[in-house]
Amino acid sequence: MAFDNGTTSGVGGVYASHVARRKELGRLFSVYEAEVACLEAGEAARAIGPSCGARLMTLLLAHERLAEALLLVQAPPELTKVDAEGARSCVRLLGRASEEVSQKLPQDADAAVYYKTVAEVLMWAGSFGEASLLLGRAERILEEQKVATDKLSAPVYDQDTLADLQGELDICQEMMAICQEQLQREKHQKEERKRLEEKLRKKAAGPDLRRLRAADARAVDELCKGLSVTRSLLPDATGLVKFLQANEGLCWGAESEENSSLAAVIAATTDGTFGYLQEVWAPGGQGVEHGAIPALRAKVVSALQERGVKDIHSFSSTAKAAAPSADPKGVSDGSELCVYML
Repeated sequence: MAFDNGTTSGVGGVYASHVARRKELGRLFSVYEAEVACLEAGEAARAIGPSCGARLMTLLLAHERLAEALLLVQAPPELTKVDAEGARSCVRLLGRASEEVSQKLPQDADAAVYYKTVAEVLMWAGSFGEASLLLGRAERILEEQKVATDKLSAPVYDQDTLADLQGELDICQEMMAICQEQLQREKHQKEERKRLEEKLRKKAAGPDLRRLRAADARAVDELCKGLSVTRSLLPDATGLVKFLQANEGLCWGAESEENSSLAAVIAATTDGTFGYLQEVWAPGGQGVEHGAIPALRAKVVSALQERGVKDIHSFSSTAKAAAPSADPKGVSDGSELCVYML
């Protein structure tokens, strides 16, 4: 069926062409829908007979005309495109039609061909999951038909039939491979989108900080070992449990951007007059959520201040009555105490 593909000169001509195409597509959709309605209204007739074959052929013809209308034929032929929007509008109708064929008509090679052609339009619409289900159904029917034909005495026409069945099966398998590839891509994109949304959610909620307890000793030890830090304040693995118990509320950790493992630790202790702390995190804050380091410092400094500490000493820094550092060099963020690097 020929359509004006937009070659009419001028914007008005292109618009008129588009309107004409939509009108013709709607007419063919209605014809197809009427055929499906007849199938839905009829009784199941799965026994092979002339009426069943004619019914399927009529439906297949209506489908082929609709599919042709969805092709945006251009020159040269390799530039032929499909009307994806139009195909998407047909998805529900195609689902109804294929379901009726599966319930009321013989499941033979002709039905398999119908499923294959429906799957093609579903692929145009981007419905690769639905298309793969129909292709799987078509493949099973064709395999069964091959076995049944092969069991017959094998005159020449049976060999031709086998070749035809194998040809259709090959096409279905090629289409199935495309569907599976697209479904994998969609799955990957969905997972990536979910990961990004979770990352944005966590960023909006602020750094994920937690008060460290004795149960976190192993995680703290693994972080220290992984970063090869000098344990100026933090004891080794055997002493970490007691240290965290004795200084609960003074030791805080930040979780990794990627998972719930520790990515940064600021631990402190006090002798009642002075506070002593050590920071453990990767150079440049790698793997640590934005804002986590100053937030950790604020937690620890606030806890020390509540215990009456006036001066906070680090093995590489000293804190005076000022504001918590927003970076390792001691920039103020407006709180009450700050760590200044020596």
